[in-house]
Amino acid sequence: MMSAVLWMLIFATQGMFDSTRTMLGAGILGQCGFYGICLAFFKRTGTLHEDQA
Repeated sequence: MMSAVLWMLIFATQGMFDSTRTMLGAGILGQCGFYGICLAFFKRTGTLHEDQA
């Protein structure tokens, strides 16, 4: 869900980017950053696996 929100924000502000490549790179790096933050959070809290109750 966050990925879709990130892409909608990027397309809404596409006037700020010089080219399509820059916009695409920002989207990919943004998703990688979000994934890294989520991974670190879930490793820290110990809720990494779905099968844990």
